[in-house]
Amino acid sequence: MSDFTKIAIMHSLIELLEEKEFTKITVKDIVTRCGINRNTFYYHFEDIYDLLGQTFQYLIDQTNLQNINLNNWQEMLEDILQQVEKWKLAGRHIFNSLSTHDLYRYMHEIYWVSFENYFTPIFDEMNVPQDDRIFFLTALTDTMIGFTLEWAEKDFNEQFAHTNIQKVAEWLKRILALDPIQ
Repeated sequence: MSDFTKIAIMHSLIELLEEKEFTKITVKDIVTRCGINRNTFYYHFEDIYDLLGQTFQYLIDQTNLQNINLNNWQEMLEDILQQVEKWKLAGRHIFNSLSTHDLYRYMHEIYWVSFENYFTPIFDEMNVPQDDRIFFLTALTDTMIGFTLEWAEKDFNEQFAHTNIQKVAEWLKRILALDPIQ
């Protein structure tokens, strides 16, 4: 089976999420939309939750977020905001369908990897001990998950996102003494 089929299944889920909440989508809906049989679906995914998780990862991989750094973070965040705007209804349907625990789990993996990639060179340069790195990454990840959940509650309001991203960026610069408070 090709990656083409797997990606087609993921795109079918995204299209269906534009129409209805995740909990209302069935494997039958997906295979019908995609024009495949159930066995093909189960060849690629354990269940619909596995599909959702892999779809999240696929979409994040498309943003190239793992390559975020000091020079490109604003551009990358703008790209992500544009993608969220494009799939706003799907995002709302996911938010309304999943438990806070599941949302947290998905977002934690995304934010943690991104922040770890971004901050590791800074931590290395500053000689930050491992336990402090973990504390900082945990605090930042949980903060951003909180902002994301609040953003979803505000119907993915673009101004809310921009304002909070700017505030977090300003405080991170200050914390890291890249732009000291005067």
